[in-house]
Order: sequence, then C-alpha cells, then structure tokens
Amino acid sequence: MKKIILSVLCLIFVAFLSIVFYLKSDFYAYQKASEAFENENYEEVVMILGKIGEYKDSSNLLSESKYQIAGQYFNNEQYQEAIQIYVELDDYKNSYNFLNTSYYNLGHKAYLAQNYDEATSYFSKMDESLGIGIPHFMTYEEAKDYIVEKALNGAMTIRLYMASFGPMSDDYSLEYKFSYLTMSEDAYITYNEQDGYVEIEPMYYPGAKIVIASKNGKLDLLTKRENELYEKAMSLIQQAKQETTTEVELELWLNDWLCENVEYLMTYDENLYDSRFPNDWTAYGAIIEGKANCQGYADAFYLLGSLAGFNVRYQFGEGNDSGHVWNAIELNGQWYYVDTTWNDTGFDSYQKTYAYFNYVESVMDDQHPHDFAKIVETAEHVDPELDYYELNQCSFETLKEAVRYAISQKLNQKQSEVHFKVKVADLYNEDLIALLKPMMQGYGYNIDIVSYRRSDATFYIVYWKSLYR
Repeated sequence: MKKIILSVLCLIFVAFLSIVFYLKSDFYAYQKASEAFENENYEEVVMILGKIGEYKDSSNLLSESKYQIAGQYFNNEQYQEAIQIYVELDDYKNSYNFLNTSYYNLGHKAYLAQNYDEATSYFSKMDESLGIGIPHFMTYEEAKDYIVEKALNGAMTIRLYMASFGPMSDDYSLEYKFSYLTMSEDAYITYNEQDGYVEIEPMYYPGAKIVIASKNGKLDLLTKRENELYEKAMSLIQQAKQETTTEVELELWLNDWLCENVEYLMTYDENLYDSRFPNDWTAYGAIIEGKANCQGYADAFYLLGSLAGFNVRYQFGEGNDSGHVWNAIELNGQWYYVDTTWNDTGFDSYQKTYAYFNYVESVMDDQHPHDFAKIVETAEHVDPELDYYELNQCSFETLKEAVRYAISQKLNQKQSEVHFKVKVADLYNEDLIALLKPMMQGYGYNIDIVSYRRSDATFYIVYWKSLYR
C-alpha cells in the first residue's frame, strides 16, 4: 500500500515539475518577446510568440506586432505582403480599412498600367460601403449610374477614373455628356487624358437644388428666390393632393397645371436666374413667371413631381432634330417618359394633349434620348392603366369609331373640345375630315383639328367652334 501511495506522489511531483518548467519557459519566452517589442523588433516577437500558447496578453502582443509589420509593408507600398497579414488580423484596429486600401492601391496601379482585368479583380475585393478611394470604371457605360446617383444626392464634386469613353460625338463634347448625366445643362469638367481622371462640378437647376435640399433637410441653405419657388411648389402640391385620389391623377394634375399656366418661349430670355441660367431655363421661370422653354418645363416637373413623392429624372436628347429636355417618372416599378413641353400645345384654344404622358421610348418617332446620357430604361410597352386615353375611355381601334365618339361628345355631352386616340399610326387631319363629312350630313359645322403622331397611334383634339342644322 505504501508503495502505491509513493508511486502516485512521485507521478504528481513529476507532473508538477513539468507544469513549472512549462510555465517557466512561457514566462521567459514572453519576457523575451516583450523586450523585442519594446525595441520594435516585431518579426522576432511574431517568431517567439508563435510558438507559445495563451500567456498573459501574448495574443494582443502578437496581433499588435503583426499589425506593425503590415503597416511597414503598407508604407513601403508592398501591398501584397500587407494584405496577407491584414487578412489574418481581420477586424483588429483599423486593419480592415487598410486591407481595402491595399486592394484599392493595387487596383489603381494596375489601372494606370492599363491592366484592366487585373484592376477589376482587385477592385472587386473591396468593401464598397467604406467609400475608400476614387471609383474606377473601365467604360463610360459602367460609370453612368454612379454619376447619376451622386448627382441625385447633390454632390458638389464628383470624382472618378474612366478608362474608355467609347465613341465620341461630333455634336456633343465630353463636357455635355457628363453634364447631362448629372441632369444639368452645364458643369465644370476636369479631365486628364493621361490617366482618365474626371472631376465634375454640376451646375444644378434650381428645381434640382430644392429637391436635394429638401431630401437632405437643408432648406435653410436655399436662396430667397429658391425659397419662393419651394413655397409655391408646395402650395401647388397640397392643392393637387386635395383634388386627386390616385397617383396617376396626381401626376396628371401636375402635368395639366404646367400646360395651362406656362407659356412656351421660342426666344431667349435675357433675364438671368443666376449667373448660369436664363430664367426660362428653370422651374422659377415656369412656376413663378409662367414662361419657360423645354428646360424650364422639365425642371418644373422634376421639382413638382419629386416633392409630390414621385421618383423623377431629367432626360436630355433630340426632339424634332434639335436639342430637347423632358422627364422620366417611375410608376408601378417601371419607368415612363413625360414631356410637359410637348403636352402643352402652345395654342390658346388647345391647351394640352396627352400624347406625351406616360409613354415609352419604343413609340417615339421624332424624339430620342441621347444614348450617352440615357438616364433610365423605359418599360417595353405603354401601360393602359397609366394612359390618359385608356383611363378616360377615349382610345379607339379605328378612326371611324373615334369620329363617332367626337360627334357624340358634341351632340350629347355638349363638349366643345374632344380628345381621343386612334391606335393607328400616321393618320392626319384630312383622314378625320373625310370620315366626318358623310356622318354629319344635315349639319353645318365649323371645327379646328390638331393631331399628333407616335409610332403606335395618332392623337386628335377636335375643337367644335359651331354646329347648326
């Protein structure tokens, strides 16, 4: 029995000595590593502490040493070596930021060397939410959404690198291309042809400035005239919401108000809104002064629509072979065009048409967005639930049905101004008159007709001046 007890005590004593020697070796290793750390010999620290387990704050000492080594690599632009360590450190201090910055710097180097696939590979590893560095894009098409998004948020300066601008237009310089993407008529542009660095300072229309200020809670930064415009716009929106019940009715109300209260200016207004824009190019000219060109109409609808809760954009392009501006609006998850300038017929009697209300690119003949500045992709087809003529049951398959409707509206409903759509392209006033004459035998009448053509339909306004037997 004594032998057994003695054997157990010996085993316990040996185990105790082993533990003592183990702890003593960790102690001495830790002490040596601490001295190396004080002397900034971080590689030695990593080598020593990598062989021992948890002892005091050895794990923190090890992480800090690795962090310092990675920092040295980073400062010496040895980003590959730095990345290997930062990946191990994970979220230690700000190593995650340095990791992403290393990816960015490697990507930028590859970009400048025109190794675009390699650059793209590095940039794809970055956490974009950190906002590190200046974004790089390989093509103009890739950069478009970024520029638009920055402009919608009111960026005073938009910076980016772009490797390729694609085919250049003889009619529109890079300055116009970038300006239109920021949904402004003009911008200050810096472009370095050597490395593709671009800096854009947009000249926002007043309507856009007000929307940006409202979105960001900075209405106190508006000028006196911008405050006047904002208050008028909000007053109109309040009235519109009181008089409508659906989104389409609200949109239509805003469209109609502009058509009925704004005079289209063919000539240049020399009165300046500020040093950049004539009044008639702005929502101020349209809403406050009642005079505007297409830019003023578009700025006004952007202002009213955005403040009313719609997602609205500007769209620059060509209309009837000259420069033109209109709007895009998002409805039911799809984008459509609205052109309040072209909906305003410009005649005293015929105040508006709805041919350019919630239409899509595929039905346009005489109007085209600039491909280089196309802000949105519209829906494939016109939605009947968003079409004025379908909603008001004045859309017809044949011209004959439409003429009967026009006569009925006059004879039975006593309407002097009748709007309707015929789902046939390329009809003209003469086509309507040819059908109207035999149907109106026994009546004398005096009418004016205005028609508009899209690739999918013809739109008429018949104004009955007089009707008698």
